[in-house]
Amino acid sequence: MIRSLVTFLLLPTVFFLTYGQAVQELEHKLLDKDLTVENKIELLNLLSREYVFINSAIALDYANKALKLSVQTNNKIGIAYAYRNISGVYTNNEIYYLGMEYSQRSQTIFEESGDSLGIANSYITLGFIYRRLQKTELEIAKYKKAFEAFSALNIPERIAVSAHNLGESYMINNEFEQSKALTQIAIQITDSIKNFSVLSACYKVMGIINFKQQQYDTAEMYFLKVLELSASLGKNSQKTATIESLVYLADIYDIKGKDKMKIGKLEEAAEFCLKYSLSSYLPNIYLNLIQHYTSENNTRAIQKFVVEYRTISKIINQKELKDKSDLVNSLV
Repeated sequence: MIRSLVTFLLLPTVFFLTYGQAVQELEHKLLDKDLTVENKIELLNLLSREYVFINSAIALDYANKALKLSVQTNNKIGIAYAYRNISGVYTNNEIYYLGMEYSQRSQTIFEESGDSLGIANSYITLGFIYRRLQKTELEIAKYKKAFEAFSALNIPERIAVSAHNLGESYMINNEFEQSKALTQIAIQITDSIKNFSVLSACYKVMGIINFKQQQYDTAEMYFLKVLELSASLGKNSQKTATIESLVYLADIYDIKGKDKMKIGKLEEAAEFCLKYSLSSYLPNIYLNLIQHYTSENNTRAIQKFVVEYRTISKIINQKELKDKSDLVNSLV
């Protein structure tokens, strides 16, 4: 098994970690009594970064702990990375004004410190914010700067992440050849260092490209790879890659006339949304289920999904409002 040691990207005097290690193993390191405060800050920020797209509450908790320790020890770079992680959490939860505020705080510290690595990471954060705001031109510009910076610094793990981000941006902008080239770079690196969460997101991008090009068999293969990785990662899976793959697979089976497989994936997608509060995907999923059962004149099934949609949508909306409130209230 190939393993590539990568340095956590905060300070030059850090310990080495591999992305083949489970998150649980990294968390176990926090119990090490010989861990220095500096290394503890670095580890907390690393764990926060790993959880941003997996569990917002955990990601924010680690970031806040890193921030408190950094403030206590006047560790400016630790503060900057904690701010960057906090920005990612808020942006991922559509609280954009706080996402931008913490991103700017982070970037200011990196620039004042002359930290080229930190600045490069800031480009990724800004690219993520602009993507959520659907400002594609700015999104691509920031991700391109990040990819160029990490390539110059020759840091494989960050090259992979920035290549994936830029590749996905080109895919969204229907620039498929550029997207494929960058995504293949990301796949090669993430596979070698066993960063399966990002790898699953890369496979999703390849699946969408092939779907848009009507290469449905190839698209299906990539989406099934995502689900395989998701199953192995469990609660640490990349939720967006998983749900989007399920939805696209349902579309593929619809095109192929495989109704049972289509409905199976839609129902699986609905369950996944309910489990992880991914409410933004539910309207389209339920609409597809209702349309299918309408074509079959299955009144009972139609009523079931209409009632479930109304009831659960209300519950999830209330939960999301509470979750966002909790995130804001947890500010340090």
